[in-house]
Formats: sequence, C-alpha cells, structure tokens
Amino acid sequence: MKKHLNKIAFFFIFTVAFSILACVQGGKSPGFEVSLSPQMINTFLKKQFPISQQLKVGRITLKEPEVASIDENEKINLGLGFDYKLPLLPAVNGKVLVAGGIRYNPEKLAIYLKDPEIKDFEIMQKKIPSLLSAETKRILNGVVSAVFNQVPIYRFDKNSIYGRFIKDVRVENGKIIVRFGI
Repeated sequence: MKKHLNKIAFFFIFTVAFSILACVQGGKSPGFEVSLSPQMINTFLKKQFPISQQLKVGRITLKEPEVASIDENEKINLGLGFDYKLPLLPAVNGKVLVAGGIRYNPEKLAIYLKDPEIKDFEIMQKKIPSLLSAETKRILNGVVSAVFNQVPIYRFDKNSIYGRFIKDVRVENGKIIVRFGI
C-alpha cells in the first residue's frame, strides 16, 4: 500500500513539475501560447459586417470581410467588398485589400486592426492600382480606419475564464499568437 501511495505521490509531483516547466518558454515569463487561425477571425468578422457609413456625398457599405494572408511584415491583409451609392445613381461595387498590424485592447478583450491602409483597389471588377486620386484614397482610408478603430477583427468571449489570463497578442511567423499566463 505504501509503495502504491509513493507511486501516486511521485506521479502527482512529476505532473505538476512538468506542467510548470511546460509553461516556461526559454526565459520568457510563464504561460502558454495558442494561435488564432484565419478561419476563426473570418467567422468572427462575418458576424460584424456589413457596415454602412454615410459620407458627405453618398453612402458606403463594407461587406464580405476575409483574411487574405498575414505577410512577412507581420501585417494582416484583409479583403473587403464594398458598395458605394450616390443619390440618383446606381451603386458602384468593388473590393479593397486592407493591410494593418494588430492592437489588443485588454478591457474589451478584443483585437483591432492597427493603422489600416488600402493596398489594392478594384471597382466593377477592374483593378485600379495607381489611378486613384490622392483625395479618393484619403477618403477610403479614412472610412476603413474609422471602421476598424471601432470594429474588432476578433473578440474573446468575456464569459470565458481564458480572457482574464491573456498576457500578449502578437503577429509572428504568419500567425496571430495569443499568450496566456498568470
């Protein structure tokens, strides 16, 4: 019986020690990391859109968000469809590719696109790389920035215990890494 208890105690101590060591990563503070997949972000974003904004002339609706990639500069590339409606004219539709870093807001348990800017632009299925006037690009960047300052690209469940233990969120090696710890 005593040998059996010693084995159980050894197993328990080994398990606890292994768990603690597994959480310490090469001199970093204790914690464990998980990565958010583009599919998880896309699922969240699809619930947030479409979003419409009234402009001085017309109304723009951003829709159909999708993470295109996470590039080597640690920026998230996000594709968005849009409809632009002027009074008395038919709507113009197109797509934009927006790139930005990430910003984590611990109070809201949310990840936002940081400093988003338009990288590619298409109207009526025609690419318009450099034909955009500076004013048009400034207006579109303003709309995109305003939207992504308010709308997160991902939010952790506030009822989940995990949200209280998030220590860091970063982009690394083409992935969004979330570090949890005490």
